[in-house]
Amino acid sequence: MEKTTSLSTNTVNGGGILRTVIKSAILSFILSLVFVLIFALIVKLANVDGTAVGIVNQAIKIVSAFLGVLFAVNERNGWFLKGALGGALFAFVAFLTFSLIGGSFNWGGLLFDVLLCAAAGIVAALLAAGKK
Repeated sequence: MEKTTSLSTNTVNGGGILRTVIKSAILSFILSLVFVLIFALIVKLANVDGTAVGIVNQAIKIVSAFLGVLFAVNERNGWFLKGALGGALFAFVAFLTFSLIGGSFNWGGLLFDVLLCAAAGIVAALLAAGKK
């Protein structure tokens, strides 16, 4: 059996890198929405300091990217690319969504968020690929 990998198809198992990247970004985004809603409730009830909000938001992004990729990657083939692109795509989608909700775009933090989420995705994909 010939083993080929491209962004859209993987003839070995019928899956694809693109499908896994999109799946991990969607899972990460859903998790981040849940975490943000929970944190918003905590902020409202506990009167959390403003400096803590930024730190917790970064932690939410990292944990969401990590868990989304961890649950989406299910094979060793292309794990690095799947993890990096899944985390980066999540960061970009989250940036666009939350910027639209907030009414302003802070482009200065986007590159940092993309790199941080890509790194979290790579670590998660490494762990997911290692357990298979």
